[in-house]
Amino acid sequence: MCRVGRKPALAGAVALLQARFGAASEASVRKAADLLADVPRLAVEIDIASPDRPLAVHQFLLRGEPVPEAVTASGFAGFQALWQPRDTPFGRWADTCFLETDLDGTGAPTGASVFFRGSPEAAADRSAAIHAASVAAFGPEKAGWIAGALDGIEPHLPVGARVSAFGWMIGRTGNCRVNVVGVPFGALPAFAAAVDLDDVPAEAATVFDLAVDAFDKVTLALDLILDAGGPATLRLSGFECFVDEAFGADQRWLGFARAAARYCGTDDAALSKLLSGFCRVLPGDAAARWPDAWLVHALTAPPGDVPVARARLSHVKVQPVADGRWRTKAYLAAERIRHATPAPRPSAGTPVPDARAARDAGIRFLLQRQDQAGLWRDFAEPGGASDEWAAAVIAYCLADTGAEGRIAAERAYDALLRRQRPEGGWGYNAATPHDADSTAWMLHLARRLGRDGAAERTALRFLRSHLLEGGGVGSYAGSTRFGITGPLGLQGVDGFKAAHACVATAAAAFLGDETRRFLAGAQADDGSLPGYWWSEASYPTAAALLLGGASLGVDGPGIDAGRAAAWLAWIPAAGITCFAAGLRLAALASIRAAGGAGHLKAAALLADRLVGAQRTDGGWDGDSCMWFPHPSDTLPVPSEGKPLPDVRGLFTTAAAVLGLDLFVRCGAP
Repeated sequence: MCRVGRKPALAGAVALLQARFGAASEASVRKAADLLADVPRLAVEIDIASPDRPLAVHQFLLRGEPVPEAVTASGFAGFQALWQPRDTPFGRWADTCFLETDLDGTGAPTGASVFFRGSPEAAADRSAAIHAASVAAFGPEKAGWIAGALDGIEPHLPVGARVSAFGWMIGRTGNCRVNVVGVPFGALPAFAAAVDLDDVPAEAATVFDLAVDAFDKVTLALDLILDAGGPATLRLSGFECFVDEAFGADQRWLGFARAAARYCGTDDAALSKLLSGFCRVLPGDAAARWPDAWLVHALTAPPGDVPVARARLSHVKVQPVADGRWRTKAYLAAERIRHATPAPRPSAGTPVPDARAARDAGIRFLLQRQDQAGLWRDFAEPGGASDEWAAAVIAYCLADTGAEGRIAAERAYDALLRRQRPEGGWGYNAATPHDADSTAWMLHLARRLGRDGAAERTALRFLRSHLLEGGGVGSYAGSTRFGITGPLGLQGVDGFKAAHACVATAAAAFLGDETRRFLAGAQADDGSLPGYWWSEASYPTAAALLLGGASLGVDGPGIDAGRAAAWLAWIPAAGITCFAAGLRLAALASIRAAGGAGHLKAAALLADRLVGAQRTDGGWDGDSCMWFPHPSDTLPVPSEGKPLPDVRGLFTTAAAVLGLDLFVRCGAP
């Protein structure tokens, strides 16, 4: 039996990796097996330009899992004592240990490195933790050089950036690695100059900004060069690019590859092959067989602990090589993960915060999840995560919630301004055509922030190009060229270009009486408005009142606002989603703030629904009623399609925050 065979957890990861990616990893892992822990997590590092030979094998260990004896004997001696205790600065700061084993041309191990990711909650222990480990690895003199280099970095970190990980390349070069996360778009040149970053390629800022604009997180990897003659110097190692797990095989990888093709060694075919390997596997799945080595774990898992395996493209690193060229390395991971049953929500008798506290916690949740580019991303398909449309809506919901919300909304607006298409519009994301709904929301955000310049005037002209005969508004203009591919095949898109009441509610404030008449004609007898992109009427009906422009009262055309408010105040016996509750509450509170009928009882019930469903992290589970219809369906309410929940809960949380904020500000408790 081979050495991997005596390590069933590791063998399961190898089998899954081979099955999904076809990576030439098995022979390499066999040769490095003595250095690897028997944990069910493994990644191979490959050069995308020549993916047949792994460059390194990676594992990560969680707290409580020992560093393997073979590894400590090969150069990590002393880290075991640092890693295990919890009552030391290192024990409090370092929450995950990453092991990297370099491979030569034959797949044999040639060097080793160890990295530790630090907990943001234990940032105060970082300096002492790294110093203690550096003394153990290199002795007091070089530990002093490392401390000096870190002290030189800390004062120059941009707002929101932090040292996230530190590593010791003991068996490789004898140097160190420091990772910085949170450096925002456009900030690399000033940061590099401030910390004396050595030999930064001229195109580094361009590549970094392309990555920040494309991905959920981009880590700046820096090498600390420990020459024998003096203090450490800093050199750029590269940029590590991550897509949130919620989005799976996100096509932003391909978008980045095309945008950065001038510099980076990537191509569509190589990345498409890697992305196609993404999977989640349960025991018994026929499409992606559960590895035999993990069957015992699956059969003996305790109640509530669902065995799940996954294979994925973990992240990509772009690394400067020479003469303006960058090497692109992919990290292909396979692992067994725990997927425990969620803990029950608090019982009805458990004290919960009031509406004000729930709003404030929701705001913090959204602020913490604004990415380095200044955007928010949610929804997973079709066409990948939404950033332009989703970010415009979320920023609008935050803009009037206080100083921090305003700053975040301004930052999102500036990020979206960089994305404006030449014709003036914005889209669901950067890879999709620009559309009326996303552009209308961006105009609402601009109005809320007091922005009124050339960009807004161009956007308004673009929005008017979507006005149809009779005052309706199509999501896409008749001249927009694109096709929908996927499970439905290549489809016509007549439905996407037809008149949509839910889009008209956002656009009415900018398009005038003709669109208001269209909405008045679309309003149902019960007061609601239909939604083409929504499975029920809460969004279009609430947006019509909330965004203004849909009704001018008795002196002009428009919907009957009183009937719309009455429909929003009626709560079905079966209850409503938190997304719908947030929007309904926002619309009713905005009417009351303007001196209209209060519907106080309904508003209070909606607020209680939101407060009671809030998670401990301040967010709400994603349950938006977004709907992806058949693209050729021109009915006002399509009968065919599929639901598209906000997988990260950001859209639902933004709706809840908006509703609770307006509820609190109109005088509610």
